[in-house]
Amino acid sequence: MQRRFSTRDLGLSIRMLLLAIAVTVLYAAIATGLVALAFVEPNWTPFIIVLSVIIGGATIAKYGTASGLMLGAVDARPVTERDQPKLYAMLERLSALADVPVPDLAVVDSPTPNAFTVGVRRRDATIVVTSALQRLLTTGELEAVLAHELAHIANRDAGVMTFAGVPRTLGETLIAEEGAVFYAWFFVWWLGIPIWAFGSLITLTLSRYREFAADRGSAILTGRPADMMSALVKLTQDDSEIPNIDLRKLGRVEALWVVATGRPRFAIFSDHPPLEERLARLGEMSRSQGEPVGR
Repeated sequence: MQRRFSTRDLGLSIRMLLLAIAVTVLYAAIATGLVALAFVEPNWTPFIIVLSVIIGGATIAKYGTASGLMLGAVDARPVTERDQPKLYAMLERLSALADVPVPDLAVVDSPTPNAFTVGVRRRDATIVVTSALQRLLTTGELEAVLAHELAHIANRDAGVMTFAGVPRTLGETLIAEEGAVFYAWFFVWWLGIPIWAFGSLITLTLSRYREFAADRGSAILTGRPADMMSALVKLTQDDSEIPNIDLRKLGRVEALWVVATGRPRFAIFSDHPPLEERLARLGEMSRSQGEPVGR
């Protein structure tokens, strides 16, 4: 009998709704603040108009190229079926099971094993894998990670996280803009601090829970929770030998990776749930299916 893949998860849906509301509130608060400032200081109106155009233009540009922004942040390069026949064969089979369009594929040349997905719409999704991921994992584990990413697409949270990640990235841009455009941004960089902080906070509303849902989706799609468990263990092994510059680059899309690329000082600020909790949930699924764990 064909395995049915269900994307229904009330907890995930509620969090996605809250996140969409939070992003809307963020921009409404910025607009309200600028209007109020114009009333309080009428002489500042020309400056406020210029400021609004800069923020509005940057936001529209970021949303219009959200996926490209995330891919460019980690230097991901698109690959074809000819380049990666093994991965594409897995994607086609798993996409059929998940009833989603086969996503595009991109690779990041990195010594850090990881993967993530971007795409505001299902048909525009791109799954990104690092070169180290393919070297480290077995075929079953690699399939489990791809199924995890396809679960994000099936649950539509890849689009929501791409949408939600723009305020965070916009804030970082305002804070650290470099080059000739620096002089135009000099007067607005300070706005990037609250935008970045709030953007980071709202991604936490969804990012940790979505990983649980995607882990579950991977287990259902492959029928092998133990493969996802062993993949997670390998991906979270000691990264002390990985260059710091690589971790900083990957950290630009921290909330999207399968596992965290860094270790936050406080667990409450982590974009990902603790490994132990993820393994415990997958372990329950494995036992319920009669699958041997730790094979």
